[in-house]
Amino acid sequence: MKKIYSLMLALFATLSVGTVFAQDTVTFTLHVDHPEAIMVVVDDHIDANWNTIKDTIDLVKGDNTINVPRMSYGYGNVYVTVQEGWGVASIDHNLPKSDPNYDYTPTFYGEGNEWMLYVSGQCAGLTYNVVSYDLTAARTDSLLVWIDNNKGATLRYASGNTITLKDSTWNVIRFSPDSALKDIPLQVNPYGNVYQVKLKGNVLPLIPGMGWYNPDYYSLAGAVNGDSVEIHVNAPADLTYPVIFNFAEPEMKAALDSVYVDNEKVEYHDTINVAWGKSILLYLNTTTYAISINENNLYRGMYSATITDTLVLNIEAIAYHDFNVTLKVHNPNCATVKCYINQVYTTLTDLKDGVDTVLTLNSKQSYMMISNNKSCKIDSVMINGKKELNYRQFTCKDNDIIEVFADSIRRTLDLMLYVDDATKYSYPSFKNSEYDNMLPGDGKLQTGYSLIKFDETDNNFYVYMSPTPVFYQNDSLIMLQSWESSVNPTFADGDVFKIFADTAEVYTVGIYVAGDAVVEDATKDRIVAIKNLKKNFNVLQGTEVSFKTAAPVLVNGVAAEGVDSVYTVVIKENTTIVVGELTSCAEANVAAKNTVLALDEFVVAYVNGSYTYIKDATGSALIYNKSSNYGLNAGDTVTGLVGKIDVYNNLVEIVPSMTVDKLNVKAGVAPEPALQEEVITLADVNKYIRIEGVTVNEADTFTTASQETITAVWKDTTLVIYNKFKVAQTFSADSIYDIVCAVSVFKEQLQVYFISATAKAKEEPEPEVAQYQLHGSWVKDWGGPVLKIAEDKATATATVEMKEGSYNFGIKQIDATGNQIAWMWTANTEGDTFTREANAFVFIKQEKIDGKDNGKNPTLAADVDGVYTFVWTYADNTLTVNFPAKPEGIFNATVEGQAEKFVRDGQLIIRMNGVEYNVLGAKIQ
Repeated sequence: MKKIYSLMLALFATLSVGTVFAQDTVTFTLHVDHPEAIMVVVDDHIDANWNTIKDTIDLVKGDNTINVPRMSYGYGNVYVTVQEGWGVASIDHNLPKSDPNYDYTPTFYGEGNEWMLYVSGQCAGLTYNVVSYDLTAARTDSLLVWIDNNKGATLRYASGNTITLKDSTWNVIRFSPDSALKDIPLQVNPYGNVYQVKLKGNVLPLIPGMGWYNPDYYSLAGAVNGDSVEIHVNAPADLTYPVIFNFAEPEMKAALDSVYVDNEKVEYHDTINVAWGKSILLYLNTTTYAISINENNLYRGMYSATITDTLVLNIEAIAYHDFNVTLKVHNPNCATVKCYINQVYTTLTDLKDGVDTVLTLNSKQSYMMISNNKSCKIDSVMINGKKELNYRQFTCKDNDIIEVFADSIRRTLDLMLYVDDATKYSYPSFKNSEYDNMLPGDGKLQTGYSLIKFDETDNNFYVYMSPTPVFYQNDSLIMLQSWESSVNPTFADGDVFKIFADTAEVYTVGIYVAGDAVVEDATKDRIVAIKNLKKNFNVLQGTEVSFKTAAPVLVNGVAAEGVDSVYTVVIKENTTIVVGELTSCAEANVAAKNTVLALDEFVVAYVNGSYTYIKDATGSALIYNKSSNYGLNAGDTVTGLVGKIDVYNNLVEIVPSMTVDKLNVKAGVAPEPALQEEVITLADVNKYIRIEGVTVNEADTFTTASQETITAVWKDTTLVIYNKFKVAQTFSADSIYDIVCAVSVFKEQLQVYFISATAKAKEEPEPEVAQYQLHGSWVKDWGGPVLKIAEDKATATATVEMKEGSYNFGIKQIDATGNQIAWMWTANTEGDTFTREANAFVFIKQEKIDGKDNGKNPTLAADVDGVYTFVWTYADNTLTVNFPAKPEGIFNATVEGQAEKFVRDGQLIIRMNGVEYNVLGAKIQ
């Protein structure tokens, strides 16, 4: 048996096929909810007399390990018998329906009291779950059943379980009215002839079965609780029925030799009476006559029947006789004709080509057989001008004119055979319908490709391999059962048949043609034309892909070499083939619209959504993938890209012709943007750059919600900065910026696609610096550290000396001449705040020393080091000063701020972070 599935299904379904014969024993789990509900038997081995010996499994509740050994014909089977009083709803494996192997994995089949599993290697490792149910409580209804002879019939539940009945008494039979539990409808199965079955006094008809597995039966489908059923196996002793003999012609009576009733010969007349249930046997003369009874031909001279009703026998007997037919054979050397001549089975010889030959046949053996000779075929056989399809054996009639058209086979059709490793198979056969060896050359199986010439008459083929391999026809899997070692495929011209010892991998191939390159004679598997090069296709491992071209070829990014311009690629992985001259980024950036090109190796500089900026030694270019990210990352080194040039408002874009997984990609470190030192021109379009010292004309803000533009000045030229990528950024007119961007163009206008910016204060003359001094108990002339506020103007740290002692801290602001401007003491407790309107100092937080809250006047115990931290603000700037432990018990530190001090209109001004304050710290509006 074979089933052919598509290649896409084969990607999954074959995962287990390759292991079917790799194991001596298949092991799986049978999960049982009620061990007493079933009996499980496993085929164990075959004895010396070729009997299959079975093993009964001792079951436990839960998981049971089932081991099924491999036998000569395959693996043994597993049988489940449901015990009386129980039912089984299902036995199914644990694969989810979403698994590709679900439909191809063997499972138990059956319904009722018998279930069976044909075991294969695909069962290994699975869990089969038995769902059973107790029928005892469910059997709430009952029938009264009477039988006169329980050896003549049996009563069964719908599940198939047999019910034992006692003779000549009313039996109470309990059943469940729920049809899902498979008790109803009950049925009566006769072992032979049953005279009558009644349900509620009504006679039931005998329902014909479907053969040995499904015999005739009486259905109790209408039975309900309390009904009565009568089964009369025996008929009344005096019940007889007539048997009527009708002969088509009176002289035909001579064909009937004798009649027997229950093995006793009786005299017969036109009608005889026979008791119900008895058998009648007729002996007829089939040596002299061709006999039919009730239009059924009789061949063996006997006819029998069992009498249960009136029997009419319409008998026709025709004496055998000679008659003539005319035979004409074209090319008799190509055909063999056989028939009976004078009751002798004869092969006709000396037939003349196209000449009529008159044959005398006898109606007793009047059939003729026509077959082709070796390397020949029968084109057609005509009988009385009508084509005869069953010419291998047909019956001749008086005056038939038979014409045979035969010819030599001219094998002009091509079949490509591929074998992964011919050494793995013992006694391989590859034969046609006549069992001729069709393997070319020396007739032996060869590894790799073999071209087989054939004709349609060679179908169906016979292919046998041992051990069983995996077969593919035109890249579709031929699924084998575990016991099969042969297939009978039918081939058409150009078919490819492949044999693998195990499951074959499936790979995707794409051929991309760039520029003016021309690809000719593209094939796969040597004889299958690749008609559409623009579409990727799937092939099995080891497939040859071949084509002819004068252009250079890259296979997965590596230059390939052809022979006389023919390139042959053996597919061992997903493969991308690029045909055409390679183009640099600089060339791509000036190419005309709709040009198809293949890019040389390049590096990805920057990626943002649909925009992928690339560069090589010649310049930069843009890959544009509409509506989505192409999938490359900054730093990737790429070869093998084929794309089509599009031009959008003078912006040159490369639109990829392939998905990113078809490229040869090596990940790397993202490159820094190139420092642009010259004025930006159209030659810089599609570059990823950094420009330094940009001044915006007006303060503005970019948001992530929209795409705004601002104008800026760089190197005395005006730039249009476009927030193409929706980056949040605030620009100040008082700052200069270093900007990372991509250069673009819209119609005739250069644009800078904004990516990021770093702000720097504008360069001014060195200002006077206001001094901020930390003050407390201090040592005169101590050379403590002088600290600058950090560049972000947010924090400053002073390192001081502290040891045992009590300290009172304060903050004093002094001007350049040493005069005090503002003063503030610390707050009393941790977390308190203190504000003086006379200046901009606001005390924020006072941390602990050594994890202790020491309040306003912290005291350090002897030999205990500590860190004291102040956090305060000056205007909009928060400053933090840490006091780590030092050997001395005193401290002094000066923080040198970044504030500027200058005089404007006669007023002393202090500026911090672009905000101006008066000497008392009040902000100047």
